[in-house]
Amino acid sequence: MAVRWCCARIGGEPVIRAVLFDLDGTLFDRDATVATVLASQVQQFSALIPPSRANRFIGRVLELDDHGHRDKREVYSVVASEFGFDSTAVEHLLASFGSQYPLHCALDVSVARTLAELRQRGMALAIVTNGATAVQNAAIDALGIRDAVDAILISEAEGVRKPQPEIFHRAAARLGVAPGDCCFVGDHPVVDVEGATAAGLWALWKRTSYWRPRLPVPAIDAVSDVLNLDALLTSHASRLARFLSALTAWAATRTQIQGVALVGSHARRTATDTSDVDLIILADDPQAFLRERSWVKSFGNVVAQNIEDYGNVLSLRVYYEEGLEVEFGFADPGWAAMPLDAGTREVIAGGIDVLVDRGAVLGAVKPSNT
Repeated sequence: MAVRWCCARIGGEPVIRAVLFDLDGTLFDRDATVATVLASQVQQFSALIPPSRANRFIGRVLELDDHGHRDKREVYSVVASEFGFDSTAVEHLLASFGSQYPLHCALDVSVARTLAELRQRGMALAIVTNGATAVQNAAIDALGIRDAVDAILISEAEGVRKPQPEIFHRAAARLGVAPGDCCFVGDHPVVDVEGATAAGLWALWKRTSYWRPRLPVPAIDAVSDVLNLDALLTSHASRLARFLSALTAWAATRTQIQGVALVGSHARRTATDTSDVDLIILADDPQAFLRERSWVKSFGNVVAQNIEDYGNVLSLRVYYEEGLEVEFGFADPGWAAMPLDAGTREVIAGGIDVLVDRGAVLGAVKPSNT
């Protein structure tokens, strides 16, 4: 089934006219590049970093660097303080990093082939990355991919960073497409995936060993997997991610909703493609959402719905045309009051993912390990 339809609503078959990529950790192995640079610095500054301290230096810089999400000056300043370097060491280390980093950037041949194949299919392509303009431009040129994409947006030059919606919208505009016609691919579950989804783009998470998604997200193992967009974006995981993003945005506009949480098999990460989506919504007047139910259409075309009474939780089970079965469980904020009653403990057993906590009522709710 071809990817051909696009809409802000959940589900359906998206038409994808553009693919946007994060740079570091997505299009190339940034961590390996940084590790090589640091090993070179150990040699370059051997008087400053003797062999006995080399592994500690490399490990500490990598730890503070947080896979590129921490400012390099701050990283080297902390290291200089901890290692007792003099005041000039930070500037020398920064200059060394800036000059050596592009020399060690390497592009896997499969990434180059994927970009070429996407362009051959008529996709517009862009790179959207956070970071310093000079450093990121040097990396892009070293990788040889500047001419492989149609637009490059670097946060320092743009004056806006991921996950802010503006940088995603700006990228789509430069490619001449709507945000909903774009798929974003990145390695950070929040900055890339949640940010892009909240901005109205489709999104894929490139799995890493060091970050885990806060919520279920559609994922790939390699950039070349993007060539299977049809299956990826019409999958249960993709529909679920967009539903949860839309639900969070919807709940944020309703002041009577104090908290929203994902529970059940999806929160436990044991769900299958046929599992229903279980939610707890804490509201000042839970009955109001059952008396007037037009809001359920905000998330797709409704096939059927029915109310189920679980005592302290009133549930509205909705079946959507696109395939999602959602149980909206409504309760008043007392549902999360301490100490938790047996019913609440049973609902959250094994997992709970808090989506909205306006009333600070869900922060202390933790699943039992027993």
